[in-house]
Amino acid sequence: MGTHDGVPNNPPQGVLTGSPPIRDFAGNWVSIRIAPRRYLLYAHLVPGSVRVRTGQRVRRGQVIGLLGNSGNTSTPHLHFQVSDRPGFAPVDSVPYVFNRFAFLGQITDEFTDENLALRPTGELAFAPSGSPRVRRQELPLDRNVLRFR
Repeated sequence: MGTHDGVPNNPPQGVLTGSPPIRDFAGNWVSIRIAPRRYLLYAHLVPGSVRVRTGQRVRRGQVIGLLGNSGNTSTPHLHFQVSDRPGFAPVDSVPYVFNRFAFLGQITDEFTDENLALRPTGELAFAPSGSPRVRRQELPLDRNVLRFR
């Protein structure tokens, strides 16, 4: 496991005025080794919220940090990826699926991190699925809204 902390949060709904150095691009992050050459990256965490340390073993459901707005982002969100090396860059992303999640619906608005920050409320149009369906061994699509248990 590896961590990076100390990158400040950006102002809420702010507009980025430049790019941070590559070492701070993902903001504050935690990278967890799950198999040989397989790492999970959780990025853009709140500064000072990283609750694990390099080399520590973590368990499913353990809080590792809080969702923030650090690094190259103008809107709070979680950047998640599976890659072949720890950290944010340089890495190669690898395909993955989740064991189980509930599909709640779909965001129907087109948006990017930059233009979401310019919306006064940050609200997005949402088409609910009706009754949440459990899905297994799938990779969610872009703008899917999910619940993990």
